[in-house]
Amino acid sequence: MSDKKQYVTYDVTKNITNVTINPAFISGIQSVYYRYVTEFYDKIEDIGKLTERFNDITINPKEGASQKFTPVEYEIYTLYTLIHLLKAHAKDQGLEQLNDIPVDDTQWKQITEEAKDKESITDALQSIADGISKLS
Repeated sequence: MSDKKQYVTYDVTKNITNVTINPAFISGIQSVYYRYVTEFYDKIEDIGKLTERFNDITINPKEGASQKFTPVEYEIYTLYTLIHLLKAHAKDQGLEQLNDIPVDDTQWKQITEEAKDKESITDALQSIADGISKLS
């Protein structure tokens, strides 16, 4: 007689309901998303095209079934859609906050010029983020 083993799956034809989540998770998931994009995605120069594919699926969900992703792309897609879902709910519930950072054209030009000198897009984006954080 053989032993039975169990494993858990989920009914993906239904949605999870009645979930309460703090918007701080948006920033946390974004950090994981950026880490995936910068550390695990080998074609960083194609991230714009990949994001367009994600957006196409959002606009036309039937497209999703025909899309082929690598395992890393699929994980990035999962993070991307989760971030946008949470952002949409946060906005609908009035939790989105717009903050102004005082920056003049000279400061912005300096920040972007410094970013242009970086060796990779990742370093350039980090340079811009660092420059902006110094302004606030």
